[in-house]
Amino acid sequence: MTPKSIIHLSKISLSLAGLLLLSACQSTPMVKTYTGEHQNSGFLSDYTKLKLSEGKDGEQVLRWVSPKLAQKKFKKLILDSVVLQPSSIQNEEISKESLQDIQNYFDLKLKQALSSNYELTNTPSNETAQIKFAITDILLESEGMKVTEILPYGAVIGLIRTATGTRNQEVTVVLEMEILNSKTHEPVVSLLRVGEGENVRMLWGPEFRLQHAKALLDDWVTLASNNFQQLLD
Repeated sequence: MTPKSIIHLSKISLSLAGLLLLSACQSTPMVKTYTGEHQNSGFLSDYTKLKLSEGKDGEQVLRWVSPKLAQKKFKKLILDSVVLQPSSIQNEEISKESLQDIQNYFDLKLKQALSSNYELTNTPSNETAQIKFAITDILLESEGMKVTEILPYGAVIGLIRTATGTRNQEVTVVLEMEILNSKTHEPVVSLLRVGEGENVRMLWGPEFRLQHAKALLDDWVTLASNNFQQLLD
């Protein structure tokens, strides 16, 4: 690479870094950004009712709650097995084994947490809520340009890593959940969340594994376990 090429790349990097710093001041919630760029997976009954709101953890979510929920309480829960319903899951970058590990782990942790706090059943009734979870997307995207890469040397290295596929990958996981009256199948709550997993460190272990989403899944299990009490008598 000639000195002129290095200077040119440095200028490009400085411009990109400046744009990233400016856009950070006008950040949009992850869930809104995601839904603005991707089609609905079709897992939820109705996406048109979803509204941007704040979850119990302070994160922005898309949620709809039926007005009937305030008048109706349930006594038991039916927990369906977790669905892995890829709308654009990058199968070429994520192995079937890793996807199966995520599905099995999330399914197990949800059952353990909810069975410890609530009465689970397999029998539908008007007094039983049916809980449906699905992971509908897992995105792996090259890590954004860092502030340290504003320096000419760092900028050049950053561009080379991007070109050669060695830049770390950011992990984004999409969770959709629906709660229904198990007897009538009428939805009472719909939810869509977008969360960040642990970055895939391309120079150390360049394959996406359960470990990259494990902490995020654990957080979602805790949220579910703590929040379902509002459904019950």
